[in-house]
Amino acid sequence: AKFKPFGGGWGASPFNPKTWRQKDGSYLFPDFKIVRKRKPFTSKQREEIAAKTNRHCYSCGEKIKDLSEMWVEHIIPFSRGGSDDLNNLLPSCKLCNYVRQNFSPHHIRRILSVGSIAVREIDKSSDLGASLLTFLKAEDTRRTSNRKHAEGGFLVYLPKSEQAETLGN
Repeated sequence: AKFKPFGGGWGASPFNPKTWRQKDGSYLFPDFKIVRKRKPFTSKQREEIAAKTNRHCYSCGEKIKDLSEMWVEHIIPFSRGGSDDLNNLLPSCKLCNYVRQNFSPHHIRRILSVGSIAVREIDKSSDLGASLLTFLKAEDTRRTSNRKHAEGGFLVYLPKSEQAETLGN
């Protein structure tokens, strides 16, 4: 007997790699991955996304002056199967988009809770804070050297005193 996919389409066919999963949802073949290609967003899509937060980064609130400076953030990360549907997209600044990477909301909460302690220690100039600051500066240098376009560091780690000097406050 020949196999007939349900509904006559590609759907549950054994030839459809999207169905090659075990009952627990893991892939039948661990090294198999469906590669999806990113598509650039149109000007109209970028405008609709920016309008959601009145042209501000959804994370830090920074004003997005020009749509070419706006980064599109996926609520459910694209790398984790998130769609390019408007309901899954938010406007972001470059720094927030870079820092979020493809972390889940649960991991973002962990980062914020640990990060708040780290920031306090750096601002207090404690021994732990000094060690963290040394590590973060080295990490930022390493990351910058690995980028094709070194535009300065992404990590925001300076103590309050140095931030004031840097920002001219």
